[in-house]
Amino acid sequence: MGMVSRWTISRLGFSFLSVVLALPPRAAWGGEAVPQRFFGYFQELQEAARRGPFGFPIQFRSEERGELVRAEALGIMDHPLQAFSAAVSEPASWCEFLPLNLNIKACTIQWDAREPLVTLYIGGKGYLSPEWASEQPYRFVVQARQPEYVAV
Repeated sequence: MGMVSRWTISRLGFSFLSVVLALPPRAAWGGEAVPQRFFGYFQELQEAARRGPFGFPIQFRSEERGELVRAEALGIMDHPLQAFSAAVSEPASWCEFLPLNLNIKACTIQWDAREPLVTLYIGGKGYLSPEWASEQPYRFVVQARQPEYVAV
């Protein structure tokens, strides 16, 4: 895999992680309600499974506007949405799976009076102790939790 491809994948992964903690409850890019938007993606995701590199129905989209990076992950999974929603609605769950990415060296949670702060310590793929990694704090906000979707 070329250096540009690795950088692109790394950047997309970082974009996904950056905003997954701040997705809006309504579709910021289309204006329609989120559940309606998701129903329209089913066929598109089925096609993505056939032609995409992952071999299963998942898509990642990201957008940068100035200092704001926004991303969403869409997928069809054979797992109850209620269980998934409960897991991603808790900040501790994020610190369980985010460090699986080789660029994330550590993950911590601090609580202030209003909301939790999830801090990621990011560095290169090689060994790097967390104190030498780049500290990236994110506000953790569950903006919507409905039977059809969750926005964190």
